[in-house]
Amino acid sequence: MFIKRYLIYLLLISIPHIVLGQVDVSKIDSKVFYGAYYEDTKIGYFEDNFELTKLGNRDVFTITYKGYLEEQSDDDIFTSNFIYIYNFDMSDRRLFSYSEKHEDKIFDDKNNLINAEPLEIHTYGTSAKYIGNSKYLVRKTDGNDAESEIAEMSPLNLDSALAEANAIQNDPLNRNPRLIEVYDLYFDAPKSVSAEVQIVKEHNYVNKDSVYKHYELETLVEGISSTSFYDSNGNFLKGNISGIDVKIEPEEIATSLDEDRHLATLSSLTLKEPILNDGYTKHVTLKIYGDKLRKTLIENERQKILKETDEYDLVKFSTNELLAPNGGQPDELSEFLISSKKYDLDNVLLREINPIKSSSSLSQKEKIQTLLQFTYEYIDYQFTLNISLQDIILEMKGDCTEYAQLFVALARLNGIPAREVGGLVYNYSDKLPQFSGHAWAEVWMGDGWREVDPGWNEFNIDATHLRLSDSYFTDLGSLNERIELVSYE
Repeated sequence: MFIKRYLIYLLLISIPHIVLGQVDVSKIDSKVFYGAYYEDTKIGYFEDNFELTKLGNRDVFTITYKGYLEEQSDDDIFTSNFIYIYNFDMSDRRLFSYSEKHEDKIFDDKNNLINAEPLEIHTYGTSAKYIGNSKYLVRKTDGNDAESEIAEMSPLNLDSALAEANAIQNDPLNRNPRLIEVYDLYFDAPKSVSAEVQIVKEHNYVNKDSVYKHYELETLVEGISSTSFYDSNGNFLKGNISGIDVKIEPEEIATSLDEDRHLATLSSLTLKEPILNDGYTKHVTLKIYGDKLRKTLIENERQKILKETDEYDLVKFSTNELLAPNGGQPDELSEFLISSKKYDLDNVLLREINPIKSSSSLSQKEKIQTLLQFTYEYIDYQFTLNISLQDIILEMKGDCTEYAQLFVALARLNGIPAREVGGLVYNYSDKLPQFSGHAWAEVWMGDGWREVDPGWNEFNIDATHLRLSDSYFTDLGSLNERIELVSYE
């Protein structure tokens, strides 16, 4: 959701403040988890909580931000646990108390980290109470030391603290930058911070006749600009903050630094003209623009670069119907058979719904086709971003990411090496033709990897699947990314 001032050496995240109207807090998700990535490495996670409670006769809205970040140098490992708590009185929607606590640790190796044996521990924090007349009583602690002071700052309002939600809920069509006089209160300084926030663009992710609306916002704070994405209720989805990529993930994925990346599928690039095939394309030739998109495109038997220029790549994409599987080495296939938090092969429900019995005489191809058909029929398509394998099985809903996750788990359960992959795929919409972010899977066929799509029930995948490396999903795309249609059949 909203990422708050998470600080570890190079990282500073805070919330923009805009006073437009009142935020409907019932639309704000009560608990959300995010993975934090630096380049291609996961360095931690965040947890945001929002709760309306009673404190005596007072209605209180509490915002709690928690997080863990980990950084490794040549010699040591640094970790930081932190929590920020904001309490707002709903009678005047004003911040009346605040606290933050930090615990930083240094470890000399991974084993000491696992065994919780730090070389050093540093604890510190700040708390503040509003005492009226634009004044806060601030108390700072550093280890066993403590000091107090009176800080004079303008009060913080809830509808400013949830500024992104405020802008999206109350004025989503306004594309002008908004000057925010009280962006946040830094009690450790102490000082108030101003900022500019702008809704840059409305995005519509279209898939299977479903439209998922979300917004791109740009925030300028003390000369530093950041870009973030929010849903139509104002819930934070992903963003790049001070070089750190932050994105919504299921709890078990977000909180595990060793877990597979949870592919985000919000990206979309509009075509000027539609592909007029009836839902299946055998060959398509495209011009691919944008440094990041070109860099992350994977060239293989199905995706052939025909021409490279300074401006674009000319690429021919084909179905894999008549192609041999992509080459590879079987040496480390065990990695794609293991159980994990994401692919929990010990999950009782997963074993119960498994359509293939241990006594089955099906060939590997037939098993894969059976699992594709089962997954396609089991899940009801609904756009989601952060549900677990258990939730997928129980609720029987999800989007392409959930189709891929369930399929991979079932494939591994049946002894078939499998992994999630992703990229862009054409949506076959004549009204809003676009290539949208998509997740599918690869399975090992004995002599190489084969792409399959459980969300589309395709063993021979459509040519409009543009396979990209996972790094495409770790940060935000460049503004000059686009795709031009050249030919298709």
